[in-house]
Amino acid sequence: MIIDAHQHFWKVSRGDYSFPRQDDLLLYRDFLPQDLVAHLHDAGVAATIVVQATETITETEFLLRLAQRSPFIVGVIGWCDLRDGVKANAQFQSLLAQGPLVGIRPMLQAHNDASWLLSDDARPGLNAMVAMGLSFDALVDVRHLDVIDRLATIIPNLRIIVNHLAKPWRNVDQFDDWQNGMRRLSRHSNCWVKLSGVPAMDVDPENGITAKSLIDFAVKMFGTERLVWGSDWPVSNRQGVYRDSLQIIHDHVDTGARRAVFSGNAKNAYKLKL
Repeated sequence: MIIDAHQHFWKVSRGDYSFPRQDDLLLYRDFLPQDLVAHLHDAGVAATIVVQATETITETEFLLRLAQRSPFIVGVIGWCDLRDGVKANAQFQSLLAQGPLVGIRPMLQAHNDASWLLSDDARPGLNAMVAMGLSFDALVDVRHLDVIDRLATIIPNLRIIVNHLAKPWRNVDQFDDWQNGMRRLSRHSNCWVKLSGVPAMDVDPENGITAKSLIDFAVKMFGTERLVWGSDWPVSNRQGVYRDSLQIIHDHVDTGARRAVFSGNAKNAYKLKL
């Protein structure tokens, strides 16, 4: 069984998306479950986890409704404003009643400062996530790795899944800082990494930054038991067809580890009930 642990749906007429932009000819249109089904069958993918794409509760509720109607969606990673932890606690309970919510993803990538996660105001919501079995999906880059390291220390029972390897390809000039930050995160048993969004083309081959070197580094740091595959569809359409996003990881993961990376680790990281 293959699980795609990171894909998106959106319906642009809902009107609350900051991404994709209207001038994005490839992505600025509806992407819904019926658009993905044939690709799943072609790639042999049995189940997916759909991930929020904008900072609203109503979008999370939209995704939960899609999950109720789409048997292949086994989990939803939604959004909630974790800055007010008490309010967030009540919202988690409401969302859990609406469908298979498995995690929350604050869109930290859009902000330079993520230190609010360590505040007393955020703590009740984060503790509630632990109590309710929800994961914390970290959409971050090198700027945020120190805060995520501290968060993993302060709340060691919070399962943290770093999205897209923290996108080192966006900050090639800070590649050493990215490596050091990821090395620190790897020391926390509650941290996982998604092998998602990995560029199909080499990032900076002159300096040895390639898809293979990034995956090899992740395997070395986290071991194959804490790596999770996700397609990042439909954003992955920028690089090719759906199957390509699976193949690039498949080609660089040892045969004996593929069952874990493509299925078992997602079940563990998100406590999926299949």
